[in-house]
Amino acid sequence: MDADGDGIGDVCDSCANDQDNDADVDGICGDIDNCPDDSNPEQTDSDGDGLGDVCDDEPDPEVVIPTPIPTLSEWGLIAMAGILGIVGFMVIRRKKSTA
Repeated sequence: MDADGDGIGDVCDSCANDQDNDADVDGICGDIDNCPDDSNPEQTDSDGDGLGDVCDDEPDPEVVIPTPIPTLSEWGLIAMAGILGIVGFMVIRRKKSTA
């Protein structure tokens, strides 16, 4: 039996449903490869549209990469740095005015 008609019997055919037998040589048979003409063994599809990132010229406009929001502890560090900067500026200014 030769399900894909490529002349290789299904028993011997590593890609029994892919007539081109993994044309891009990435180890993923073309019938399940999300980018069958370009090698992409990781099969990464960041926007989830079924087209591999290697082939996806236009990412979905619906996909928004979130900007990380600082955590409470990061805000605390930012505030502390600001306060220390202001205090340091005031100390230097006071020393200059007394000199």
